[in-house]
Amino acid sequence: VFFQVFNHRVGSFVSSHIPANQKDVSTFMIGQMRGKVGGWVITIVIGFIALVFALEGVFSPKSTRGLHEGSVAGTVNGEPITISDYNKALERKLEFLKGMMGGKVTEEQMKMFRVRQGVFQELAQLKLTAQAALSSGRQPSDEAVRQEIVTMPYFLKDGQFDPAQYRATLQANNYTPAGFEKMIRDQLAVQEWSESFQNEIRVSESEVKDEYLRSKNTRSYKIVSIPASAPAAKGKDSKFPGLTPKQAAEKVATMLKADRKSDESVNAFLKPFGVTVRENPDVPESTAFLPGSQDHPELRNDLFGEKGLSVGKAKVYESPTRISVVLLVSEKKPDPAKYESEKKETELAIKARKERDLMNAVMKRLMEKAKIDTNPAVL
Repeated sequence: VFFQVFNHRVGSFVSSHIPANQKDVSTFMIGQMRGKVGGWVITIVIGFIALVFALEGVFSPKSTRGLHEGSVAGTVNGEPITISDYNKALERKLEFLKGMMGGKVTEEQMKMFRVRQGVFQELAQLKLTAQAALSSGRQPSDEAVRQEIVTMPYFLKDGQFDPAQYRATLQANNYTPAGFEKMIRDQLAVQEWSESFQNEIRVSESEVKDEYLRSKNTRSYKIVSIPASAPAAKGKDSKFPGLTPKQAAEKVATMLKADRKSDESVNAFLKPFGVTVRENPDVPESTAFLPGSQDHPELRNDLFGEKGLSVGKAKVYESPTRISVVLLVSEKKPDPAKYESEKKETELAIKARKERDLMNAVMKRLMEKAKIDTNPAVL
């Protein structure tokens, strides 16, 4: 969401205030950050930038229950989240949701998905991140803040920082230089604080090799899954009236083939049960989500174990909830000769996963220790 906000807000901001040859702001900023930090660090910083550059939000009495703009939506460890900031974030979230839901979001949907609560939580987490960064003793210098600002494309003129354009742009968006520079200082503190966690990540050679072998060990398979409680097939659509889900599955096991054309006859047979053949191509052993294993945990071992399924042979699985048929279509084994040339990509993937896990743990601790109060008139 914040990435969408960043592109939309900064894009419109630049289009309004910056010459055409200086409008590639999001590419410039994201490119700079990608060269310095990891993926989850970028997520934090983008979220922070999204708040900094939400410059032209419209105050909406409806979304803030008529509260004046100086009110607060809540506090985080005593620091306020203003109605103005909350309202801007809510507007951005609604625009994002409208794009996903056909241009309209009803009040009922907002309550169902707890949109207002989610927006407040996002703002609270960003506030906590800034507080943690500053309380850790990180105070970016005046020179660091200056260097960050003078390289921002929207303050450049003919490739050089222009103080007049800087002041005019801030004034046009109701920002003082002091207020803007404080937000940049906070952003830099958050980035430095986040990088300190990234530097704690360690990935061993054995981890990389194990992950490589598991990620390159893939299976392609088809699955048909019939609810165990489904009524027996009947009616004019069924060629085999009276078949129970288990009997239907056993029949499917004899019909299912590797080629796609065979799926047509299987799907026609399954029509009374309302299910179809599902293909799962190149599923790696390392995946956390293996289609079908929720109902049949033994499927993972059958696909990747030494004495598992044979290619081209179907097997029927039973559980209290589903009767399924699985056909192993093909398998791919890792090539040890390619390990050295491809291991860097695997190492980066492991590091990114560990970064996400670490950040989630850090944010969970911050949330547990924080004193967060909400304004019941808003949420």
